[in-house]
Amino acid sequence: MSDVALPIFTIISILLIVLPAASHWRAKNVVILVLIMWLAVGNLNTFINRVIWMNRSSNVAPVWCDISVKLMSMVTMGIPCAMFCIAQKLEAIASMRDVSRDASKSFQKKLYEAAICCALPLAYSILTILSQGHRFNIIEGQGCSPAIYLSPVSIVIDYGMPLFMSVLSLIYSVLALKHFIMHKREFESVLERSGNTLSTTKFLRMISFTLVDLLINFPILITGFSKELLYKDVEAYTSWELVHRNFSRVSEYPAYALNNPKGRKFLTVAELSAWMQSKGYHPCFHEDLVPSGRVLPQREPIGEGKCSGEDSPYASIYTPSDRSFVVADNENSMSSSDSAKNS
Repeated sequence: MSDVALPIFTIISILLIVLPAASHWRAKNVVILVLIMWLAVGNLNTFINRVIWMNRSSNVAPVWCDISVKLMSMVTMGIPCAMFCIAQKLEAIASMRDVSRDASKSFQKKLYEAAICCALPLAYSILTILSQGHRFNIIEGQGCSPAIYLSPVSIVIDYGMPLFMSVLSLIYSVLALKHFIMHKREFESVLERSGNTLSTTKFLRMISFTLVDLLINFPILITGFSKELLYKDVEAYTSWELVHRNFSRVSEYPAYALNNPKGRKFLTVAELSAWMQSKGYHPCFHEDLVPSGRVLPQREPIGEGKCSGEDSPYASIYTPSDRSFVVADNENSMSSSDSAKNS
């Protein structure tokens, strides 16, 4: 049961995904870098599994399978978490709430993003042990697969948590679009005068980028859930001992074992999920799609090039005037006195 197309495509996807990593590293785009990492890990995991188990289902690499199923869990949660942080950033820009220029706050924001995008997926992969019925499954042509004990616990954790993050990402994307539409005319005119690299088109493309999560990640999660329902009934989670009895077992599924109506449906859904994940987001990793700007309320100067406070040197020189706004780069914004003169 060989299919060489998907392994080849995953390698191409990895190359396309990692190509812009250097520019994002220089720009210190933590969220985009983490998203690149999760997408690359997911595609590499698929490639290795498909190559090793292309025409067999024997347990030839047990340690790799232990690692692989946990990587699958982290990727499943990591992508929605990264998309959530991107959408949250866009909403903050569009709503004119992202006004802090304090270096310590910028560092705290990066720590927050790293925690959401890295620590949360790691915690999720640990929690999936609650519903891991045995060590893992091996399916000919697909490789290692998580062994999920389908119960209310697995529905909430294994499927509910990534879906919840995807829904949050969608909500923030819609809010960002709403704020943009409300201030569209001011937004366009100020961007035109400021000469900033962030344009209306780029901003809309960034919002579209987050909406890809709805179009791609939702089907992946839903097809994964459907795949489990094809072969399993939802069981009661009565005790840890019952769920994890004979935990060291490894189930092997050769191609002929799935040569039945349910098995063919299972394989079709699994293939669809794998292809959607490999195609995923790589066309969207253009440098223009990075949230590299922030929208700041336009201020009135209260002093001639002097700051009135030390806690917020870029903001304390200004007092709010009206609902118009200007845009400043994340790391290389103009000084407060220049901002005052330009405003």
